[in-house]
Amino acid sequence: MIYTIKNTDNTGYNKKRNVFKKFQTSSNFHVPAHGGLRDLRVKSTTHKLGFWEKSGVIIGSVAGTILPMIYFAKRQNAKIYNLNFGLKEMITVGAGSIFGGVAAGILSDKSKNHKNKINEGIFQFFNATVPPLVFAGLTKIQEKTKFAKNKAVSILNTIVGLTGGMFLAAKVSNLVIDPYDKVPDRKLTMKDAVVNIDDALGVFALAKFPLIDKLHPEKVLPAIYAWCGYRAGQSN
Repeated sequence: MIYTIKNTDNTGYNKKRNVFKKFQTSSNFHVPAHGGLRDLRVKSTTHKLGFWEKSGVIIGSVAGTILPMIYFAKRQNAKIYNLNFGLKEMITVGAGSIFGGVAAGILSDKSKNHKNKINEGIFQFFNATVPPLVFAGLTKIQEKTKFAKNKAVSILNTIVGLTGGMFLAAKVSNLVIDPYDKVPDRKLTMKDAVVNIDDALGVFALAKFPLIDKLHPEKVLPAIYAWCGYRAGQSN
């Protein structure tokens, strides 16, 4: 009689099966039901700029700020520190500082994180220009409306131009950066609101309020625009 011995040892099989345990979905991983994978936030890289990289970005943003100011100083026949900042000057100097910061950041950043710097530059540009544009449009409407020519409406225009303009700028910049909506939008944060004091000062300068006008907020604008350029240039 021939006896057949049945192998009941599943060790080999278990070993093969256990190989795939590492690919099992973690219980900590959660995909939102309402928005799919698009709602998952992706952490940005945390490469810290070195001394020379930061210095390059600072030089670029300052140069990008000063060069347009020199041009406008010649046009206005005025000293560079006595410029009259209108809407055209604000947009040009702001754009120059951001372009200078981003260009210097791309040249000096060893991590080659160029796309993020360009995207942040676009975001900062719209954030620095849209609120004054919105305010200027509201002011023109106010000037053509007889019953609206008062300080209360001017204050309202300032608030709407500043807050509404910042949110509109964020929306427009996200459409430019990601037109097909493939990644999460760049949101306004408290840090953006604090740094974007240039918008407030710019709008107040255009509003020409008696108290604000005496403080000459336009004197501070170049430094803040240079800071915006630095922010964009060192962005990761």
